Amino acid sequence: WQVGGLSAMMVNEYCGSLDETFSSLVYYGIIKREDAQCFYASSKVEAGAFVLMAAAVLLALLGHFVTKAAAQKLHEQERNARRGRLSKAENFMADTVASDETNSTSSASQHSTTTAEKIVPVPVQFVDSYRWFV
Repeated sequence: WQVGGLSAMMVNEYCGSLDETFSSLVYYGIIKREDAQCFYASSKVEAGAFVLMAAAVLLALLGHFVTKAAAQKLHEQERNARRGRLSKAENFMADTVASDETNSTSSASQHSTTTAEKIVPVPVQFVDSYRWFV
């Protein structure tokens, strides 16, 4: 990639005072000739980059998994709290009143329309998406 040449060109111009030091280090064999410069950045894509990408994908999947599970848990807690507020007798009375209201309608088409309007679609839950984990 081109980062190495660019970095050497930009930074090495300001390191002129170190040229004699680098020449001495090369002469005595302490460093190699290609390393005798002030700054050089080389870039490579190594195995760690691929491991990092795989870990990011797995983290995204795990985050989605946990978010869906938490959302369903909250939904169930809210539903249970609503049900818990009413006693058994109140639930029975509410069901009886609701059935009396539906029986009192004069035509079947009005009954089906009002029933259809009352139907609320259930959102996709955790157990629908991840049923093999449950």
